[in-house]
This record gives sequence, structure tokens and C-alpha cells, in this order.
Amino acid sequence: MKDVRLLTEVMGTVNNFRRRFISELNSFIASIGWGRVEDAKKDSQDLFFRIEKMMSEISEKHLPESPSPGMSDIEKEFRAFRDDTLISDLIILARNAGKTDRDLIIALETEWIPGNVEGNLQHSAINTLMKEITRLETQLKSLGIKNIKISYKDEKKTLASWADELTAELEDKDDFSNVVIMGSGKTRAFFDKNVFAEIDNKNRAFIAEVDPREFEDVYREYGEDESNQAAVDIFGMLTVVIELAMGKGAPDIPIIVRGSYDKIKRTVVLLPKPRIMDYGELMKLYKAEKYAIRTAA
Repeated sequence: MKDVRLLTEVMGTVNNFRRRFISELNSFIASIGWGRVEDAKKDSQDLFFRIEKMMSEISEKHLPESPSPGMSDIEKEFRAFRDDTLISDLIILARNAGKTDRDLIIALETEWIPGNVEGNLQHSAINTLMKEITRLETQLKSLGIKNIKISYKDEKKTLASWADELTAELEDKDDFSNVVIMGSGKTRAFFDKNVFAEIDNKNRAFIAEVDPREFEDVYREYGEDESNQAAVDIFGMLTVVIELAMGKGAPDIPIIVRGSYDKIKRTVVLLPKPRIMDYGELMKLYKAEKYAIRTAA
């Protein structure tokens, strides 16, 4: 019953935060004559997309900072709102896995990011975020969610050894349904061929393949130029993946490649959009993301 009470408390916090955030957001955009955001309270990912699109459009207008809440306040609150939603979704998935005495395993790989090799700017930046994501395991355990594990494959680990590690965590070596994987097309192809070939669809892990083409375009043009680095919205991507892994329908948003979501085989392809910025600004953004996830829920 403890996890039920915790989930009820977290969902109450998220819903209250959602109402307050939407109210503050609409007050802000009304003050600059921008309209309002309608919240259908059904599809979080569609709501997140509409808010991010609106914030981007407002930022492009280079409006002067208004009295609180201003644009910087809204962006900070949005990160907190989204990360609270991620935490509550992880708790729901972990609770579902716990019903059959299993762990929820989140497996992440970021080698799809161009330039993500030791010594490069992206490697240093993204490792900052990945450490924070793996820290979520400890954060959730402190809340009483003991059956969640987060596994990160760095460049020193082979796909074969990583797959062996994940398999070793399973009670039933032919049932990966409590595993969520997000990584490159290479990772998906490896698991499809070497791990899931003889496994029923219902026992497959949920796999989100990342299509990096737009990040590759940026890196091809700018490389290691500190003035032009591509920000990766790992937390935003993870919120999409976790909600799809819960069995929700795929919303019509740009990050999900149209027609790629297969609810039966439990797969999807993501096409993330890079935000180009100075490396110093990139690190400030990632620092803000770290703070938001630490204070979530």
C-alpha cells in the first residue's frame, strides 16, 4: 500500500503543478498579447510540444524580460513540470513491474550523438546529464521505489556485454517486457537480431531508436566550434519514450517519426531537433536541467 500512497501523492503534486503552471503561463502570454494555452489534460506530450513551440516563437521575438513571471521563470517552471511528469510515469511503470516482483530497467545509450567521444565538447556536456539521469535510480529509491534500475552504456562497453548485463538482471531470461531501451539504430538492430529474435512480441523490451540526422547536419557544419553546439533534450526524449512504454498512443508531434510507432512490437523512432547555442549557454541549460530533475516530485 505504501507505493499506492506515494503514487497518489506524486500524482496530486503533478496535477497541482500542472494547473498552477498553465495558469501562470497563460497570465504571462496574455501580458504580451500572445493568446493562451488550452490544456485538454489528456496528452502530456502534445501539451509539452505546444508549450515548447510557443516558448521558442516568443524567444525568437527577443522580447524584453517582463516582471515575474517572465520568460526565464516560465522556462524554469516548464522544466520542473515536465520532469515531475517523468517521475510520476516512472513510478507507475515501476509499480506495474513490481506487481510481478520485477525491476523496471531503463537502458540508455547516447553514441548516436555526433562528436560524443572522449575529449570532445559533446562528450563532456552529455556526460553531465547522463550522470544525473542515472542518479534518478537513487532519487526514486529515496522515495520508496526500490525496484528501478538505470543502465547507461558508455563508449567503453560493447553492445554484447551490455545486453548480457541487462539479461542478467532478469528473473525470466526470455521476458524483457519490464525493460525500456533508448539508443541508436545500431543498438536496436543488435537487440532485434541477437536478443529478441526468438522472443514473443509481448515479452520484448520497449525500444526507442534515435534518428540523429539533424544532429549530424549540425556537427558536419560546425564540428567542435564552441559558438555552435547542439543541445540534446535527453529528458524531453525520455518523457516521450516512457509514456509510450506505458502503452499510451503516439501523439502527432515532430519528434516521433510518423508511422514508426508499433504498439505490438513495442518500437518507435525518434527524430530529435537540435538547438544550436554557445557551449557556455549549453552547459548553463544542462545545469538547469540537472536542478529541475533533482527537485522533481
